[in-house]
Amino acid sequence: MKKIIVRILVCIYIVVAVFTTTSLLTYNDQNISEFGGKVFLKLKEDIKGYSKGSLLVVDKSDNYKANDNVFYCQLKKEKCVVSYGTVDTMMGEVPTVNNQSIPEKLIIGKDENVRVVPVLGGIMNALESRLGFLCVIVLPILCGFLYELSMVLKETKKKK
Repeated sequence: MKKIIVRILVCIYIVVAVFTTTSLLTYNDQNISEFGGKVFLKLKEDIKGYSKGSLLVVDKSDNYKANDNVFYCQLKKEKCVVSYGTVDTMMGEVPTVNNQSIPEKLIIGKDENVRVVPVLGGIMNALESRLGFLCVIVLPILCGFLYELSMVLKETKKKK
């Protein structure tokens, strides 16, 4: 029974490690995970009906029209702050959102096809931080590697 529980925990750990690493490797220019036409937003503050710490899975879209509710990046001190607004008008290729001209590459996606996973965004923020990734992903893998290395060295000494 103990072996089964350990194997289940190891499998869960592997899934979390792969998901976290993939999320980090698929950052776009605004440091937001984008994978397979989907954008993964990890909310650090409450935004228009979505609570802090939620993970939002937003479908990427290229065509916007007036009155679309969208998530977009506001650049503050060269960092992307996720905001929510309504497209007022389309001025050629450049939409105006909340009376601000926003380049289309900074618009993340429409609100209509959003899937919300509560709490997971906060967990992902912690795992993707430098300290979180180091403590939860890198150090356990390093410890496992060193343990296996020590077992190999013990076996080779026994054979001599």
